[in-house]
Amino acid sequence: MQVSTKRHVFKLTIVLKIKFPLYLLIHCYCGGASGVGTAAIQLAKAIHKESKVIVTVGSSKKQDYCTQLGSSLAINYKNENWATACLDYLGKDRVDILIDCIGANYFNDNLKVLGQGGRMIMLGFLGGAVVPDAKLAGIGMHCQ
Repeated sequence: MQVSTKRHVFKLTIVLKIKFPLYLLIHCYCGGASGVGTAAIQLAKAIHKESKVIVTVGSSKKQDYCTQLGSSLAINYKNENWATACLDYLGKDRVDILIDCIGANYFNDNLKVLGQGGRMIMLGFLGGAVVPDAKLAGIGMHCQ
């Protein structure tokens, strides 16, 4: 990663008032193995080595790849419930930033793992854009 990129990302974290170390969860088309995922893993670790990066992936090969990049936990959503695995890993902590390209299919579980004041960044809706059984009360718990 180039120094100028790190510097700009660092400035962005100041503007957004992101506190480090942080817990980051990434769901993308290829999870942590996507372009967005690999960049997010590396940026979070480059800014603060103690940050915990959790990713969801669809194969053991992608789990290994994300671990090599620096993810703290790579969950194969085909083999286990990602939300349960994430909560088990976090203990009493919750996710500070969640990057999601899946959308509707993950929405309610996203709210379960997102901490108070946490940020959910929706980059796409591969699993749909409509959440018919949305648990809207969960959103209020995250407001500061």
